[in-house]
Amino acid sequence: MKPLAIIQARMSSNRLPGKVLMEVGGGKLIDRIIDSARQSKNVKKIYVATSTHKSDDPLVEYLDDKEVSIYRGSLDNVFARYQKISLIEEKEFDSIIRLTGDCPLLDSNLIDDTLNYHYENNYEYTSTGLSKTFPLGQSVEVINLMEFLNINIDSLSPEDLEHVTRYIWKRPNQYFCGSFEYKNNKFPNSNELRLTVDEDDDVKLIREIIKGLNYDKRKNVSLDEIVEYLYANPQLIEINKHVKQIIT
Repeated sequence: MKPLAIIQARMSSNRLPGKVLMEVGGGKLIDRIIDSARQSKNVKKIYVATSTHKSDDPLVEYLDDKEVSIYRGSLDNVFARYQKISLIEEKEFDSIIRLTGDCPLLDSNLIDDTLNYHYENNYEYTSTGLSKTFPLGQSVEVINLMEFLNINIDSLSPEDLEHVTRYIWKRPNQYFCGSFEYKNNKFPNSNELRLTVDEDDDVKLIREIIKGLNYDKRKNVSLDEIVEYLYANPQLIEINKHVKQIIT
C-alpha cells in the first residue's frame, strides 16, 4: 500500500470565495483537512493541488511553511492537476487519495478504512460517496494510480475535467469500483447532515462543532462522535439545513 494524498483547493469558490483560508477555530479550514490527511497511518506524502491563477497566491503563501507539497496548474482543469502530480510521483506511489479542501471535519480513520477496503478487495476505484450513506463532508476517494494515468485527458468532457473522478464512476462496467459505506444504526438518517462548506452557514456549524467537541485539544474526532453530538444538539443541525447541495 503506497497511497499519495492530493487535496484540491482554490480561493475562487463560486458560492463562498476564500473559504479555504477562513478561520474555523484554531486554524484555517485548509489546516483541518491537511491535519486529517497527516493523521492517517498510511499517508506518507500530501499535495495541495491549486491553480496558477493570482487569486490562489494567498493560499500558496499561507501553505509555504505547512510541510506539504504544492502543485499549481489550470484553474478549471482539475483533472490535469491530479494527472500531472501522478506523473511526478508514479515511481513512488501506487494509488491516489482524492480529498477536497471543503471537508474540514473529515475523520482521519475514514481515510485508512477506505484505503484498507480498496486494497483488500483489489478495487481500481473506491469512494465513500457512491452509496450516499455518509454525511456530506466525509468524502474519500482512492484511485489506482496507473488506471488514472491511462485515462486520455483529450477525451474528457468539461465536467470530467472539473470533477476529476467523474469519468471513472460514470463507467462501472469499465472500472472495478468499490463503495465504502457508513452504518450508524443509532442515527440511520445521518447521511442528511451537512459537514461540508459551501456557504456562510456551513462555516457557522463547523465552528460550533469544533468548539463543542474541543477539536483544538484532540488529534482526531470520530464521525460517530460528531453525529451523536449533532443529534444531541438538534438546534445545530438547523444552522445549515437549508443549504442546497449542487449535484454534478
